[in-house]
Amino acid sequence: MFYREVAHRTECLQMSVSRMAVARWCDSPEHREALWQICRDTAAFMVPPAEDGEPAWRKALWARLQETSPDALRQLLALSGGAVLRNQLARGEVYAGAVLHSLLKSWLSQYGRGKERMRQAAQGVTSVRGYGGGTG
Repeated sequence: MFYREVAHRTECLQMSVSRMAVARWCDSPEHREALWQICRDTAAFMVPPAEDGEPAWRKALWARLQETSPDALRQLLALSGGAVLRNQLARGEVYAGAVLHSLLKSWLSQYGRGKERMRQAAQGVTSVRGYGGGTG
């Protein structure tokens, strides 16, 4: 249910996005790198509410993102339509961070070198998970 709702909200938000503006923004290598980093850092928002324990971590993660990437984050939120999503993120709403992550991930795959970078990141996560003594 969580992922279905995230997909629906992301799809609705995508309809209001200026694809040309996003493509122009992503023309810059610095912007693509910022997009990739923020997308990576927002992946934690994809944890469904039943599994996340304390919801305060969503607010804390949002605050940290605002400190580490304020300009790029502000620009990306403006490209996404901004105010509503930003306010939801600040309140720690369950779907907001996941919608942001999904939106950024789709932009990476469409306008950046996202497919290659996401594959590399997934391989890095897989190799880290395989190390460190699981219960297997």
